[in-house]
Amino acid sequence: MRIAICRTPAWSAASETVRTGLAHSADRLADAGATVVEFDLPDEFDALRDAQIAIMMGEAKAALLNEYRAHPDLLDPSYIDVIEGSWSVRPAKLRDALDLGARCRIAFDTMAARFDAVVTPSATDEAPIFGQGTGNAAFNQIWSILHVPCINLPVLTGPNGLPVGLTLTGPRFADRRLLASARAIEPVLLRGDRGNRP
Repeated sequence: MRIAICRTPAWSAASETVRTGLAHSADRLADAGATVVEFDLPDEFDALRDAQIAIMMGEAKAALLNEYRAHPDLLDPSYIDVIEGSWSVRPAKLRDALDLGARCRIAFDTMAARFDAVVTPSATDEAPIFGQGTGNAAFNQIWSILHVPCINLPVLTGPNGLPVGLTLTGPRFADRRLLASARAIEPVLLRGDRGNRP
């Protein structure tokens, strides 16, 4: 198998657990016989996280307007702020964000097609304790805007004993191939102590 290790533009937000876990996972895959290579995204991808937020907020007002009118008391206050204008996204900014996403989709499909899977962190740290939110979405944003398939493998463990996931992704419409890759990769990463220590 050919496996790409992608740290993404969100790498600076990764905890030491995630950094160490990704490195050890790459070693395990290589030891199992996979060809493992570093996969750097072009500079244009650095703006994808901001573009994803612009699209999400720019489209949220229209998407949630009926719910806001019918049941505003059931909406999260942050969405009410979006609808009432505090997260206003100008049409030109929304268009630029959509155009960037379209360009990067084409580029990523071409680059990722050479691999059976692109392996990247799922989150910045281990899963948060129940009731403390869902964590930082930095590592998910670019895959959302790229419209690519993602499979989360909770194959690592953090210092609190909670799962730390790795994401497998690849080109659009390569879901079946990615599922087959996940079936092969997961047992390798689950060997021993769930893969985050040597």
